[in-house]
Amino acid sequence: MHIYREAFFAIVLLTCLSQIVIREAKRNNHAYRGPAIKCLGIFADGFETLDLFDKTYDIVDSAIAPLDEGEMDVDGADGVSAKDL
Repeated sequence: MHIYREAFFAIVLLTCLSQIVIREAKRNNHAYRGPAIKCLGIFADGFETLDLFDKTYDIVDSAIAPLDEGEMDVDGADGVSAKDL
């Protein structure tokens, strides 16, 4: 009975961690989003049984989509615009 409780706790913990990693990767701060998506990829690769493909695909797809013309151009940490001219 003890093993089942530990397995259940591990599943709950991984589910909570996956929600946190996904939430962080969805953030709109461009300087923060890249590293957060990279961490999401490492997490998803390490825990393939969670099947995070659909959620990860949507996040990455929206991150690499072309910027709207009305979207504000934000400079990165080095003072250079992230927007291509």
